[in-house]
Amino acid sequence: MRYILLFLLLIILLIFLMPIKTKFKFKNESKYFYAELVIYFFYISFFTIKMHYKKIEVNEILDFSVYILGVRMFYKTNSGDTKSRKTFSININKIIPKKLIYKRIESFSYTNLLYFLSFVKNNLKNTVFNKFKFSLVLGFQDAAYTAIANGAMWGIFYSAFMPIYNISKFTTIPEINIIPHYGNTKIDIDLVCILNIKCGNIIINSIKLFKNIKWR
Repeated sequence: MRYILLFLLLIILLIFLMPIKTKFKFKNESKYFYAELVIYFFYISFFTIKMHYKKIEVNEILDFSVYILGVRMFYKTNSGDTKSRKTFSININKIIPKKLIYKRIESFSYTNLLYFLSFVKNNLKNTVFNKFKFSLVLGFQDAAYTAIANGAMWGIFYSAFMPIYNISKFTTIPEINIIPHYGNTKIDIDLVCILNIKCGNIIINSIKLFKNIKWR
């Protein structure tokens, strides 16, 4: 019995100290987008979500997959022509009742928002970004609109990104490109983000959050 307890304590300690590696990819073009979220635990691909959309002529194909330890546990698609394909939908109300969502939103006070922002900040302090790459190609038919939109995006992105850059640790220089495209309307996004955070920090900060947060 003593050895079993020691083994369990060792597993808990490893879980508490082991960093969680998260990789997120997102690529969007006019008739195509791809999103992938991979969470590594003990340096093993533990949880993966993939979403892939493409449009070929009048056909729209959307695939959604969930993997655990590399094994596909859930898959849904609406592939096929527009007449025969099934509607792609996930009924979130079966998982979380709508009344409960509205009740929680209404009871979420300004003080709780401050607690939540503190929770995010504390986690970012212990987060290490191994790679951050963001590329946006943005354009409209009107050259003036293109210039204004790109200038606005630079301001918005840096206002949101600089607090994260100042709080977290980056092992490599972030690659950020916002490129104007003249002649026609175009929005292409390419995002790659790889980060590490210790599981123990998430657990401690989550306990603090739920201890302080109050529902009406």
